[in-house]
Amino acid sequence: MMRCKHTKQTFLIVFLLLLFLMCKVYAQIQTADTFNIQFLTGTGLQIQPQVNPNFFLILIVQSGALNGTGTLSMTEEGAGTLTITHSSSVTVAVNTSGIDYTINGAKGVNSFAASPSDVTVIQWGLGGYQIPLDTYIMVVMGLFGFFSLVFAPVYMVAKFKKGDWSSGFCWGFLLFLVGIGLVIAWLWS
Repeated sequence: MMRCKHTKQTFLIVFLLLLFLMCKVYAQIQTADTFNIQFLTGTGLQIQPQVNPNFFLILIVQSGALNGTGTLSMTEEGAGTLTITHSSSVTVAVNTSGIDYTINGAKGVNSFAASPSDVTVIQWGLGGYQIPLDTYIMVVMGLFGFFSLVFAPVYMVAKFKKGDWSSGFCWGFLLFLVGIGLVIAWLWS
């Protein structure tokens, strides 16, 4: 029968790695406060991720004025969202290179029109539509929690059979509590 000699260290490393990945995913999202937008006919707004300067998304005002307020959020990978609340009527053409985008949920739209008080949501990603990593992090936490809940009693019984009561109880109970915490966090979200 195979024995794992480094069980404690393995669980600690896996837990710290999971914690690090969660923190990194949430740290990647950069949001900005609301800002004012004002572009007249014939002018435009270019969005260019720092990841690759050859990729860009240009909004060119064809008629009216692109006035209003907006919010912008981007990740380090170059994906992002621009939300515009319009204060005047406008027709905007879209020009792009290397970026897949959606405008109000419609993929690959070449132009859009908006009236006052309309809200336009533009989302983009590089080389295909990117699913944000934080959408699945809670599921991963829940699965790791279930694994911990199942493995904790097995670990405790194995340690009890060897006569190592203190180590079996301490690490088994800690693993069980972490498992419960992760499952609750997953179900709470």
